[in-house]
Amino acid sequence: KIIDPGSKGEVQICIRNKSNYDVSYDFNFTDEMQYHVNMKYKLKRNDIYLNTSWVSYKELNIKNYLLKGNSQDSYVLEWKWVESDNDTKAGKTGAKYTLSLNIYGEQIS
Repeated sequence: KIIDPGSKGEVQICIRNKSNYDVSYDFNFTDEMQYHVNMKYKLKRNDIYLNTSWVSYKELNIKNYLLKGNSQDSYVLEWKWVESDNDTKAGKTGAKYTLSLNIYGEQIS
């Protein structure tokens, strides 16, 4: 999908624990783009905002969240592209923006 300054949207993420054991999990976001446009985010967990103001992806990382056995956490990642000085360079080159999410989980004994 092509986006430009002022664009916004959201992505839904669901973490499911189908085991009988509790798990602890971490989120680690990274981004990749040559011109580093000004993308900002809000994150909701189970319909409750974890951050109420727009922040960079670096401020979204989640550490040691507990997920009980046979349960799930639902997330909504809201994003928007805030205008910045790098927008013209990114547009002229057709630069690609990638936000990656790594999820690490560990069973709790």
